[in-house]
Amino acid sequence: MTLFSTNSIYQKVAAFATGVALSWIVIDANAAKAAYLYSITELSPDSRSSFATDINNLGQVVGRADGRAFLWENGSMEDLGTLPGHRGSWPHSINDAGQVVGVTEWVNGDNAVLWQNQTIIDIGSLFSGGESIGLDINNSGQIVVDSEFSGTFIMEFDPSGNLVSQRNIRPTNFRGYFSDLNDIGQIIGNKSVPPEFDERLAFILENDLITELEPLPGDLSSTATSINNAGQVVGYSNEIFGSSFNPTAVLWNDSNIINLGTEGTRSLAFDINENGQVVGQTYFGDNTFSGTYATLWQDGEMFDLNNLIAPNSDDFDILERATSINNNGQIVGYGRLNNQRRAFLATPILEPSPTSVPEPSTILGLGLFGLASFLKLTLSKQGQGANNIHH
Repeated sequence: MTLFSTNSIYQKVAAFATGVALSWIVIDANAAKAAYLYSITELSPDSRSSFATDINNLGQVVGRADGRAFLWENGSMEDLGTLPGHRGSWPHSINDAGQVVGVTEWVNGDNAVLWQNQTIIDIGSLFSGGESIGLDINNSGQIVVDSEFSGTFIMEFDPSGNLVSQRNIRPTNFRGYFSDLNDIGQIIGNKSVPPEFDERLAFILENDLITELEPLPGDLSSTATSINNAGQVVGYSNEIFGSSFNPTAVLWNDSNIINLGTEGTRSLAFDINENGQVVGQTYFGDNTFSGTYATLWQDGEMFDLNNLIAPNSDDFDILERATSINNNGQIVGYGRLNNQRRAFLATPILEPSPTSVPEPSTILGLGLFGLASFLKLTLSKQGQGANNIHH
Protein backbone atom coordinates (compact mmCIF):
# COMPACT_ATOMS: atom_id res chain seq x y z
CA MET A 1 0.00 0.00 0.00
CA THR A 2 2.75 2.41 0.92
CA LEU A 3 4.76 1.59 -2.22
CA PHE A 4 1.73 2.12 -4.47
CA SER A 5 0.94 5.46 -2.85
CA THR A 6 4.54 6.67 -3.22
CA ASN A 7 4.60 5.77 -6.93
CA SER A 8 1.29 7.56 -7.35
CA ILE A 9 2.79 10.66 -5.77
CA TYR A 10 5.81 10.49 -8.07
CA GLN A 11 3.55 10.10 -11.10
CA LYS A 12 1.48 13.14 -10.09
CA VAL A 13 4.57 15.20 -9.36
CA ALA A 14 6.18 14.22 -12.65
CA ALA A 15 3.03 15.08 -14.57
CA PHE A 16 2.72 18.43 -12.81
CA ALA A 17 6.39 19.26 -13.35
CA THR A 18 6.11 18.33 -17.01
CA GLY A 19 3.11 20.63 -17.37
CA VAL A 20 4.98 23.49 -15.75
CA ALA A 21 7.99 22.93 -18.00
CA LEU A 22 5.87 22.78 -21.14
CA SER A 23 3.97 25.91 -20.08
CA TRP A 24 7.27 27.72 -19.55
CA ILE A 25 8.48 26.67 -23.01
CA VAL A 26 5.27 27.90 -24.69
CA ILE A 27 5.30 31.15 -22.73
CA ASP A 28 8.99 31.70 -23.45
CA ALA A 29 8.33 31.26 -27.16
CA ASN A 30 5.55 33.87 -27.07
CA ALA A 31 7.10 36.31 -24.61
CA ALA A 32 8.77 38.33 -27.38
CA LYS A 33 5.34 38.89 -28.93
CA ALA A 34 4.13 40.85 -25.91
CA ALA A 35 3.11 44.41 -26.74
CA TYR A 36 1.24 47.10 -24.89
CA LEU A 37 -2.07 48.51 -26.01
CA TYR A 38 -2.08 52.10 -27.25
CA SER A 39 -4.52 54.89 -26.61
CA ILE A 40 -5.12 56.70 -29.92
CA THR A 41 -5.72 60.46 -29.95
CA GLU A 42 -6.73 62.46 -33.00
CA LEU A 43 -4.59 65.60 -33.01
CA SER A 44 -6.55 67.87 -35.35
CA PRO A 45 -10.29 67.12 -35.16
CA ASP A 46 -11.24 70.44 -36.80
CA SER A 47 -8.89 70.13 -39.77
CA ARG A 48 -9.72 68.84 -43.21
CA SER A 49 -6.36 67.13 -43.59
CA SER A 50 -3.40 66.69 -41.23
CA PHE A 51 -0.12 64.82 -40.82
CA ALA A 52 2.11 64.34 -37.76
CA THR A 53 5.80 64.35 -38.63
CA ASP A 54 7.74 64.19 -35.34
CA ILE A 55 7.44 63.89 -31.54
CA ASN A 56 9.99 64.75 -28.85
CA ASN A 57 10.53 63.07 -25.49
CA LEU A 58 8.22 65.57 -23.76
CA GLY A 59 5.29 64.50 -25.93
CA GLN A 60 5.25 67.66 -28.07
CA VAL A 61 4.15 66.85 -31.62
CA VAL A 62 4.69 68.76 -34.84
CA GLY A 63 2.88 68.27 -38.10
CA ARG A 64 0.93 69.97 -40.85
CA ALA A 65 -2.77 70.76 -40.88
CA ASP A 66 -4.55 72.42 -43.77
CA GLY A 67 -1.25 73.48 -45.34
CA ARG A 68 0.35 75.01 -42.22
CA ALA A 69 2.79 73.76 -39.58
CA PHE A 70 1.39 73.09 -36.12
CA LEU A 71 2.69 72.28 -32.64
CA TRP A 72 0.46 70.04 -30.50
CA GLU A 73 0.90 69.77 -26.73
CA ASN A 74 -1.45 68.43 -24.03
CA GLY A 75 -4.52 68.64 -26.21
CA SER A 76 -3.81 72.13 -27.57
CA MET A 77 -2.75 72.78 -31.18
CA GLU A 78 -0.82 75.93 -32.10
CA ASP A 79 -0.35 77.25 -35.64
CA LEU A 80 3.40 77.88 -36.03
CA GLY A 81 2.79 80.32 -38.85
CA THR A 82 4.84 81.23 -41.93
CA LEU A 83 7.20 83.98 -43.04
CA PRO A 84 5.49 87.12 -44.40
CA GLY A 85 4.22 86.54 -47.92
CA HIS A 86 4.67 82.76 -47.74
CA ARG A 87 1.63 80.57 -48.33
CA GLY A 88 2.30 77.47 -46.22
CA SER A 89 4.73 75.61 -43.99
CA TRP A 90 6.06 72.13 -43.18
CA PRO A 91 7.76 71.14 -39.90
CA HIS A 92 10.28 68.30 -40.18
CA SER A 93 11.75 67.88 -36.70
CA ILE A 94 11.38 68.98 -33.07
CA ASN A 95 13.95 68.58 -30.27
CA ASP A 96 13.44 68.35 -26.51
CA ALA A 97 13.92 72.11 -26.16
CA GLY A 98 10.90 72.67 -28.40
CA GLN A 99 12.90 74.03 -31.33
CA VAL A 100 11.34 73.11 -34.67
CA VAL A 101 12.91 73.10 -38.12
CA GLY A 102 11.26 72.80 -41.49
CA VAL A 103 10.28 74.98 -44.43
CA THR A 104 7.87 77.68 -45.46
CA GLU A 105 6.59 77.76 -49.03
CA TRP A 106 6.97 80.71 -51.35
CA VAL A 107 6.91 81.43 -55.08
CA ASN A 108 10.45 80.15 -55.66
CA GLY A 109 9.98 76.92 -53.66
CA ASP A 110 10.84 75.91 -50.10
CA ASN A 111 12.68 78.15 -47.63
CA ALA A 112 14.39 76.71 -44.51
CA VAL A 113 13.15 78.07 -41.18
CA LEU A 114 13.62 77.57 -37.45
CA TRP A 115 10.75 78.10 -35.01
CA GLN A 116 11.90 78.94 -31.49
CA ASN A 117 10.75 81.21 -28.65
CA GLN A 118 7.53 82.11 -30.50
CA THR A 119 9.45 83.48 -33.49
CA ILE A 120 10.37 82.31 -36.99
CA ILE A 121 14.00 82.54 -38.06
CA ASP A 122 14.53 82.77 -41.82
CA ILE A 123 17.45 80.40 -42.45
CA GLY A 124 17.02 80.42 -46.21
CA SER A 125 17.90 84.10 -46.47
CA LEU A 126 21.43 83.26 -45.28
CA PHE A 127 22.18 81.52 -48.60
CA SER A 128 22.71 82.86 -52.08
CA GLY A 129 19.33 82.09 -53.63
CA GLY A 130 17.57 78.87 -54.54
CA GLU A 131 15.58 76.53 -52.35
CA SER A 132 16.60 75.48 -48.86
CA ILE A 133 15.27 72.88 -46.41
CA GLY A 134 15.57 72.51 -42.65
CA LEU A 135 15.92 68.74 -42.39
CA ASP A 136 16.53 67.86 -38.75
CA ILE A 137 17.51 69.25 -35.34
CA ASN A 138 19.10 67.34 -32.45
CA ASN A 139 19.00 67.94 -28.71
CA SER A 140 22.25 69.89 -28.92
CA GLY A 141 20.53 72.46 -31.15
CA GLN A 142 22.47 71.43 -34.27
CA ILE A 143 20.44 71.77 -37.46
CA VAL A 144 20.97 70.05 -40.81
CA VAL A 145 20.10 72.51 -43.58
CA ASP A 146 20.34 71.82 -47.29
CA SER A 147 20.72 74.70 -49.73
CA GLU A 148 20.20 74.24 -53.46
CA PHE A 149 23.26 76.23 -54.52
CA SER A 150 25.42 76.55 -51.40
CA GLY A 151 25.69 73.03 -49.95
CA THR A 152 24.54 71.16 -46.85
CA PHE A 153 25.32 72.70 -43.47
CA ILE A 154 25.31 71.98 -39.77
CA MET A 155 24.11 75.24 -38.18
CA GLU A 156 23.46 76.51 -34.65
CA PHE A 157 21.56 79.57 -33.45
CA ASP A 158 21.46 81.28 -30.06
CA PRO A 159 18.16 81.92 -28.18
CA SER A 160 17.86 85.31 -29.86
CA GLY A 161 18.05 83.76 -33.32
CA ASN A 162 21.59 84.81 -34.16
CA LEU A 163 23.75 82.39 -36.14
CA VAL A 164 26.44 80.91 -33.86
CA SER A 165 28.16 78.42 -36.18
CA GLN A 166 27.92 77.07 -39.70
CA ARG A 167 29.85 74.21 -41.30
CA ASN A 168 29.47 72.81 -44.81
CA ILE A 169 29.37 69.00 -44.66
CA ARG A 170 28.69 68.19 -48.31
CA PRO A 171 31.72 66.46 -49.86
CA THR A 172 33.15 67.63 -53.19
CA ASN A 173 31.34 66.15 -56.23
CA PHE A 174 28.73 64.69 -53.87
CA ARG A 175 25.50 63.58 -55.52
CA GLY A 176 22.82 62.85 -52.95
CA TYR A 177 21.15 64.26 -49.84
CA PHE A 178 21.21 64.13 -46.04
CA SER A 179 18.29 63.18 -43.84
CA ASP A 180 18.95 62.92 -40.07
CA LEU A 181 21.50 63.43 -37.28
CA ASN A 182 21.79 62.20 -33.70
CA ASP A 183 22.90 63.97 -30.52
CA ILE A 184 26.54 62.93 -30.92
CA GLY A 185 26.86 64.41 -34.39
CA GLN A 186 26.54 61.33 -36.60
CA ILE A 187 24.68 62.22 -39.80
CA ILE A 188 22.96 59.91 -42.26
CA GLY A 189 22.02 60.39 -45.88
CA ASN A 190 21.76 58.76 -49.27
CA LYS A 191 24.03 59.13 -52.27
CA SER A 192 24.16 58.03 -55.87
CA VAL A 193 27.08 55.82 -56.76
CA PRO A 194 29.25 56.59 -59.83
CA PRO A 195 29.96 56.01 -62.63
CA GLU A 196 26.42 55.18 -63.86
CA PHE A 197 24.69 56.71 -60.81
CA ASP A 198 22.00 54.02 -61.12
CA GLU A 199 22.58 52.77 -57.57
CA ARG A 200 21.79 54.64 -54.36
CA LEU A 201 23.44 53.79 -51.07
CA ALA A 202 22.66 54.94 -47.55
CA PHE A 203 25.60 56.20 -45.50
CA ILE A 204 26.74 57.51 -42.12
CA LEU A 205 28.93 60.62 -42.01
CA GLU A 206 31.11 60.88 -38.92
CA ASN A 207 34.23 63.02 -38.53
CA ASP A 208 34.10 63.79 -42.29
CA LEU A 209 34.29 60.05 -43.07
CA ILE A 210 31.49 58.38 -45.05
CA THR A 211 30.62 54.76 -44.29
CA GLU A 212 28.30 53.18 -46.84
CA LEU A 213 25.37 51.06 -45.66
CA GLU A 214 24.83 48.22 -48.10
CA PRO A 215 21.36 46.97 -49.14
CA LEU A 216 20.08 43.44 -48.62
CA PRO A 217 21.73 40.76 -50.80
CA GLY A 218 20.35 40.99 -54.31
CA ASP A 219 19.04 44.55 -53.92
CA LEU A 220 20.48 47.55 -55.75
CA SER A 221 19.83 50.45 -53.39
CA SER A 222 19.48 51.38 -49.73
CA THR A 223 17.89 54.42 -48.06
CA ALA A 224 18.53 55.66 -44.51
CA THR A 225 15.78 57.57 -42.70
CA SER A 226 16.70 57.78 -38.98
CA ILE A 227 19.63 57.25 -36.58
CA ASN A 228 19.60 56.97 -32.78
CA ASN A 229 22.40 57.81 -30.33
CA ALA A 230 23.69 54.22 -30.39
CA GLY A 231 24.41 54.65 -34.11
CA GLN A 232 21.62 52.28 -35.16
CA VAL A 233 20.14 53.30 -38.50
CA VAL A 234 16.79 52.37 -40.03
CA GLY A 235 15.45 52.77 -43.52
CA TYR A 236 14.76 50.40 -46.36
CA SER A 237 16.43 48.27 -49.00
CA ASN A 238 15.12 48.24 -52.56
CA GLU A 239 15.68 45.61 -55.22
CA ILE A 240 15.46 48.09 -58.10
CA PHE A 241 16.66 51.69 -58.37
CA GLY A 242 14.46 54.02 -60.33
CA SER A 243 10.73 54.18 -60.99
CA SER A 244 10.00 50.66 -59.72
CA PHE A 245 9.66 50.60 -55.96
CA ASN A 246 9.83 47.43 -53.91
CA PRO A 247 11.26 48.31 -50.48
CA THR A 248 11.86 46.20 -47.38
CA ALA A 249 12.31 47.82 -43.95
CA VAL A 250 15.81 47.28 -42.54
CA LEU A 251 17.99 48.11 -39.56
CA TRP A 252 21.75 48.67 -39.73
CA ASN A 253 23.59 47.85 -36.51
CA ASP A 254 27.37 48.43 -36.74
CA SER A 255 26.90 48.42 -40.53
CA ASN A 256 25.35 44.91 -40.35
CA ILE A 257 21.99 44.90 -42.09
CA ILE A 258 18.95 43.24 -40.51
CA ASN A 259 15.80 42.52 -42.51
CA LEU A 260 12.87 43.77 -40.40
CA GLY A 261 10.46 41.96 -42.66
CA THR A 262 7.01 42.62 -44.01
CA GLU A 263 3.70 40.80 -43.79
CA GLY A 264 2.49 42.51 -46.94
CA THR A 265 4.18 43.33 -50.21
CA ARG A 266 6.44 46.16 -49.04
CA SER A 267 7.58 47.88 -45.84
CA LEU A 268 9.31 51.12 -44.85
CA ALA A 269 11.02 52.07 -41.56
CA PHE A 270 10.99 55.78 -40.69
CA ASP A 271 12.22 56.20 -37.12
CA ILE A 272 14.06 54.43 -34.27
CA ASN A 273 14.24 55.42 -30.60
CA GLU A 274 16.94 54.79 -27.99
CA ASN A 275 15.21 51.53 -26.95
CA GLY A 276 15.53 50.09 -30.45
CA GLN A 277 11.81 50.35 -31.24
CA VAL A 278 11.20 51.07 -34.92
CA VAL A 279 8.11 52.50 -36.61
CA GLY A 280 7.02 52.79 -40.21
CA GLN A 281 4.43 51.32 -42.52
CA THR A 282 3.69 48.09 -44.35
CA TYR A 283 1.85 47.80 -47.65
CA PHE A 284 -0.78 45.15 -48.15
CA GLY A 285 -2.53 43.99 -51.29
CA ASP A 286 -1.09 43.76 -54.79
CA ASN A 287 1.59 45.73 -56.59
CA THR A 288 -0.68 48.76 -56.96
CA PHE A 289 -0.13 49.73 -53.29
CA SER A 290 -3.78 49.08 -52.41
CA GLY A 291 -3.27 50.08 -48.79
CA THR A 292 -0.88 50.54 -45.87
CA TYR A 293 -0.94 50.15 -42.11
CA ALA A 294 1.16 51.74 -39.37
CA THR A 295 3.79 49.29 -38.15
CA LEU A 296 5.83 48.81 -34.98
CA TRP A 297 8.92 46.61 -34.81
CA GLN A 298 10.27 45.60 -31.39
CA ASP A 299 12.12 42.62 -29.90
CA GLY A 300 12.43 40.96 -33.29
CA GLU A 301 8.67 41.05 -33.97
CA MET A 302 6.47 43.30 -36.09
CA PHE A 303 3.05 44.57 -35.09
CA ASP A 304 0.16 46.17 -36.95
CA LEU A 305 -0.61 49.18 -34.73
CA ASN A 306 -4.28 48.80 -35.65
CA ASN A 307 -4.33 45.55 -33.66
CA LEU A 308 -3.03 47.25 -30.51
CA ILE A 309 -5.67 49.95 -30.07
CA ALA A 310 -7.09 50.25 -26.55
CA PRO A 311 -10.84 50.71 -25.90
CA ASN A 312 -12.21 54.27 -25.74
CA SER A 313 -9.61 55.53 -28.23
CA ASP A 314 -10.48 57.96 -31.00
CA ASP A 315 -12.07 55.94 -33.76
CA PHE A 316 -9.91 55.95 -36.91
CA ASP A 317 -10.87 53.90 -39.94
CA ILE A 318 -7.23 52.81 -40.20
CA LEU A 319 -3.82 53.97 -38.97
CA GLU A 320 -1.81 54.15 -42.18
CA ARG A 321 1.69 55.37 -41.33
CA ALA A 322 3.79 55.75 -38.17
CA THR A 323 6.34 58.50 -38.74
CA SER A 324 8.10 58.96 -35.38
CA ILE A 325 8.54 57.34 -31.94
CA ASN A 326 10.02 58.91 -28.81
CA ASN A 327 11.92 57.23 -25.97
CA ASN A 328 8.70 56.82 -23.99
CA GLY A 329 7.23 54.70 -26.77
CA GLN A 330 4.76 57.35 -27.94
CA ILE A 331 4.11 57.11 -31.68
CA VAL A 332 2.79 59.68 -34.14
CA GLY A 333 1.70 59.41 -37.73
CA TYR A 334 -1.47 59.63 -39.75
CA GLY A 335 -4.50 57.55 -40.60
CA ARG A 336 -7.90 57.70 -42.24
CA LEU A 337 -11.05 59.01 -40.57
CA ASN A 338 -14.22 59.43 -42.61
CA ASN A 339 -12.05 59.24 -45.73
CA GLN A 340 -9.88 62.13 -44.54
CA ARG A 341 -6.23 61.92 -43.59
CA ARG A 342 -5.77 62.83 -39.91
CA ALA A 343 -2.78 63.04 -37.55
CA PHE A 344 -2.72 60.69 -34.56
CA LEU A 345 -0.80 60.19 -31.32
CA ALA A 346 -0.50 56.63 -29.96
CA THR A 347 0.36 56.47 -26.25
CA PRO A 348 1.25 53.10 -24.66
CA ILE A 349 -0.79 52.16 -21.60
CA LEU A 350 0.08 49.65 -18.89
CA GLU A 351 -2.58 47.16 -19.90
CA PRO A 352 -0.98 44.50 -22.13
CA SER A 353 -2.50 43.57 -25.45
CA PRO A 354 -4.53 40.33 -25.76
CA THR A 355 -1.54 38.68 -27.44
CA SER A 356 0.91 39.56 -24.69
CA VAL A 357 1.78 37.17 -21.88
CA PRO A 358 3.43 37.36 -18.44
CA GLU A 359 7.17 37.05 -18.13
CA PRO A 360 8.40 33.42 -18.26
CA SER A 361 10.25 33.79 -14.95
CA THR A 362 7.01 34.82 -13.24
CA ILE A 363 5.10 31.84 -14.60
CA LEU A 364 7.92 29.47 -13.77
CA GLY A 365 8.13 30.80 -10.22
CA LEU A 366 4.38 30.38 -9.74
CA GLY A 367 4.55 26.92 -11.20
CA LEU A 368 7.36 25.83 -8.88
CA PHE A 369 5.53 27.31 -5.90
CA GLY A 370 2.42 25.37 -6.90
CA LEU A 371 4.47 22.23 -7.37
CA ALA A 372 5.94 22.53 -3.88
CA SER A 373 2.53 23.14 -2.34
CA PHE A 374 1.06 20.24 -4.26
CA LEU A 375 3.82 17.89 -3.12
CA LYS A 376 3.51 18.99 0.51
CA LEU A 377 -0.26 18.54 0.52
CA THR A 378 -0.15 15.15 -1.20
CA LEU A 379 2.53 13.77 1.13
CA SER A 380 0.59 15.06 4.13
CA LYS A 381 -2.57 13.29 3.01
CA GLN A 382 -0.63 10.15 2.22
CA GLY A 383 0.91 10.17 5.70
CA GLN A 384 -2.52 10.58 7.27
CA GLY A 385 -3.83 7.67 5.24
CA ALA A 386 -0.92 5.46 6.25
CA ASN A 387 -1.47 6.31 9.93
CA ASN A 388 -5.14 5.36 9.62
CA ILE A 389 -4.21 1.99 8.09
CA HIS A 390 -1.66 1.27 10.79
CA HIS A 391 -4.27 1.90 13.41
